[in-house]
Amino acid sequence: EPRRLHQIVIAIDVVGIPVLNHRSLVLNPLLVRRASSFTEFNGEADLKVPLSDSVEIGARAAAMARYNNSLYVYFPHSYFAALAVEKRFGSFSLDLAANYMQRRLAGYRIVERVSQEVTASGTPAPGLRLFVSLASARIKYPYFADLVTGDQSTSLRLTHTASGLEVAYRTARERSNSTIKDLDRDYSILALHWNKTLGSAGRIYLHVAETRSDYREFSALFLAQRFDRTRVLALAYEYRVGAGWALTPKLAVEHNASSIPIIAFRRNQWLLELSKEF
Repeated sequence: EPRRLHQIVIAIDVVGIPVLNHRSLVLNPLLVRRASSFTEFNGEADLKVPLSDSVEIGARAAAMARYNNSLYVYFPHSYFAALAVEKRFGSFSLDLAANYMQRRLAGYRIVERVSQEVTASGTPAPGLRLFVSLASARIKYPYFADLVTGDQSTSLRLTHTASGLEVAYRTARERSNSTIKDLDRDYSILALHWNKTLGSAGRIYLHVAETRSDYREFSALFLAQRFDRTRVLALAYEYRVGAGWALTPKLAVEHNASSIPIIAFRRNQWLLELSKEF
């Protein structure tokens, strides 16, 4: 499903590094304060097989690649795979899943994540569905001295069928067992998602989320205590044009207020997505 995108990134041009005799890092002009266009390709396959009236197994695989006309050498791409078993007990269900995710940039593996998750869901009231999840992950950063961390998280998600509203909250902690503690953090994610059918072929989507990350180690490189506050707002309208095809204009606004200058950014993206379901 090819997608043509346009983005504007607003950031600083020079980043000071106090520990290196107060030297400054001058960023490539293409990375900051300049609009660029790129094409992104996403593909996903989802398979579910019922074993009985109450047991179902599923598999999912996804891949993404993005080509930027101005920054083609970076060529970010990522991969995801999952296996799951679901057991239903009337309106209550239990889901066990194993997931694998890998992200690459300019030919380098940046992140590799293997996780296991158990999710229980039920109907506390008519029209409401509550999901409670516990997850454990092993995260490897091959380009960061092969650092390996462990991630433990708890998630709550509540959906309301009639309104199309979904609220989710996740709290987690990431820790390293090595002497390198730079990526040790406590973080939380609060998200709201809403969708509504408009007419016979249209649907509108709204997504709002905030991630709060507080790192435990003082940054010796930037002489600062690192924290990130990332906010995302996405608004999209999907219009089905027949035979499984859909055309979706989308606006996405991202902002990370970080205490580390090189990580802070503001990005606006206008997207036109063409997708096909098989």
